[in-house]
Amino acid sequence: MTDIPTLIQRCPGTARPAIALLLALSLLAASSAIASGPDQTNRRPNWMITTEAEYGHVFRTDLKEGDGSFNLHEAGVGLSFGKMLPDLNGILSFKLECGLLDFDLYANGNNLFNEAGLFDKVVETTAGLNLILNRDEWSYIGLLSAGTACEDHASVEDSLRIQGVFGVMYRFSDQLQLGFGLFAGTRLEDDVLVIPYISAEYKPTDRLTLAVRNGLFAEYVLEKDRTSLIFEGKYDSHVFRLDKTEPTPNGVVDYSRVPIKVGIRHKFSRNLAVTSSIGAVVWHEFEMTDDDGDEIGDTEAHPAAVFNLAVRFGL
Repeated sequence: MTDIPTLIQRCPGTARPAIALLLALSLLAASSAIASGPDQTNRRPNWMITTEAEYGHVFRTDLKEGDGSFNLHEAGVGLSFGKMLPDLNGILSFKLECGLLDFDLYANGNNLFNEAGLFDKVVETTAGLNLILNRDEWSYIGLLSAGTACEDHASVEDSLRIQGVFGVMYRFSDQLQLGFGLFAGTRLEDDVLVIPYISAEYKPTDRLTLAVRNGLFAEYVLEKDRTSLIFEGKYDSHVFRLDKTEPTPNGVVDYSRVPIKVGIRHKFSRNLAVTSSIGAVVWHEFEMTDDDGDEIGDTEAHPAAVFNLAVRFGL
């Protein structure tokens, strides 16, 4: 496995500050937790600043067609500012995220990837604004974000995407909440996507939470004191613009997957929580289109082991 210093050295110049910041934030999180002490776990100030840092690794697996394989290192940081709105009984938050996907791809003889190292390092950035207003049992949710995802030398302007989520949630009781709405977003070399947004949360006991979010994510959380056992599964997709080199200049790759993981989250204080999880990517697929939006082809990979480590802290 590639260690973090090597990953920083290998990553594109534009992403090195973000990866280095991951380490700095982790150290700051530890010192912040020591300063705050364990008795601050449940306090919630009017202003909230939250930072997240995450590292993930998808272990090497073979492509299903041809003589090919890949593994993937992921690293990212996120910073959010939240402001409680007492007069409106709501919260307004702004979030910035930056991530790096480092593919180690070998695909000689594959019908889609016809040379080794067709793409490797992808930088993702996102900025989003989120507003939640509460009215009795109803909550109204609005999210608007813009971001880019591309190889280091690809066109950033041609990689821009804008997305929005608008919905409502109804709280039937302290144990059950259900929500619905619409998700709309632009896509690279494709039409605007509009799909239903659903969410649900059921908490039969103080220590057990079942949740489904966005219709694409589900988790089972069993809590005891400050430690939670988490089972989760989701569908996610990374769509990014290729650079201008051959064989597919300015093309688009969609890497989709379904990871299923089990993990442990421990809250050291209000300021600091660490989550570690392991599992498997039970399905993943690469789909490629050219710069005119015409599909070139797709290829799947065999299941692979996955590991994640995340640090989250707030001030």
